Amino acid sequence: SYNHFKAHDKTSLIGASDNQTQDADKLKVTFHHNLWEHTKTRSPRVRYGQVHVYNNLYLAATGIPYAHHYSMGVGVQSRIFSENNVWETDSSITASTLAKLWKGTAFFDRGSLHNGQPVDLVSRLRAANPGATLGNDVGWSPTLHGTVEASADVAKTVRASAGAGHL
Repeated sequence: SYNHFKAHDKTSLIGASDNQTQDADKLKVTFHHNLWEHTKTRSPRVRYGQVHVYNNLYLAATGIPYAHHYSMGVGVQSRIFSENNVWETDSSITASTLAKLWKGTAFFDRGSLHNGQPVDLVSRLRAANPGATLGNDVGWSPTLHGTVEASADVAKTVRASAGAGHL
């Protein structure tokens, strides 16, 4: 929580490989109030984990080093529960690239914004992967977390609090 990830490719990975089946039901991680600034991929990418991603701010652009490719990666047996995340991007980045399907079958999102507008990440993933089966029931709901802020407040809070020397 409250980290500032800047200018990275392959920023954060939960679950080592598609073949690490022994990781199932063991990886439980929360990412909140982080600033993901010009991270190309894996913000985060998840395999076999229950991961709560809420109140994060993503700043992304194309045509720069570490140009945006995708943010959240929905991998094998991942169970991402995403809430009230905010993306501020240049106009060339579409909402369809905010999450990417990597053999995952379930993803939940609510309250996310892309450039100030509500975005349905589950519908976008389904549209980008018409041959895949993707449900929005990840089989769990987070219970051990702080207050989930309104999406409209996330950018201000994260800019004021994320990174070294802010808390």
